[in-house]
Amino acid sequence: MANIRYRKRGNKGLWAYEIRHAGKTIAYNSGFKTKKLAETEAEPILQELRCGKRISKDISLAELYQEWIDLKILPSNRSEETKKKYLL
Repeated sequence: MANIRYRKRGNKGLWAYEIRHAGKTIAYNSGFKTKKLAETEAEPILQELRCGKRISKDISLAELYQEWIDLKILPSNRSEETKKKYLL
């Protein structure tokens, strides 16, 4: 089962999260001003892992791009025209 860790790092006190499974880091990001911002980004990833989704390094570029669009671009508050450009 995957577990998550939040840490406050560096002189600026920025937060980072790390999601690990079976002793390997599968997701990591840092540079968040607050712990809540780090939690907000990490929780959907952890929830997908708990529901059975697998994060793989063997994914093709096209599949990776589609996942990125689904997770980051489409739910964002960007204009519909900008979203169409990403899809093209």
